[in-house]
Amino acid sequence: MPHGDFSDIAALGLFAGSMQLFWAPDLTFEPIGTFAVAALNPADKNASLSAVLSILASFFLILSAMLFTVRWNSINGKLSGFMCVGAGVTIARATYFTLDAGVFTPRPLYGYAVLLGLTGLHLMLNANAVIKPAKSEDSKQD
Repeated sequence: MPHGDFSDIAALGLFAGSMQLFWAPDLTFEPIGTFAVAALNPADKNASLSAVLSILASFFLILSAMLFTVRWNSINGKLSGFMCVGAGVTIARATYFTLDAGVFTPRPLYGYAVLLGLTGLHLMLNANAVIKPAKSEDSKQD
């Protein structure tokens, strides 16, 4: 995989997001910059939501390692890309209908959803070329 392509950028974004959710989950509930209106209601903060955010962080960490280490090609990128798009749609849908009650409010979760959707499209539509193994000298003589 040529490092520096979009899957590596997505890996770094997901890694940063997982570290924030692991080590500073309270930032999810605090207004930050332009996302001031996006802070979750402190009354919504409970042990169950904190547990779900930790689980999400674990999956983001796994996905970031996968995106950084796998050479995506036309064979192995289609299903992984499709699932990234599906995960992005699921995060956006759950955020919009559950947290926002059908009224769009800018939240970091939408950023993760967009990142996953774009990553999925990249994996499906912009695959790296398949590298075929070179023939050895022994096989040429046969």
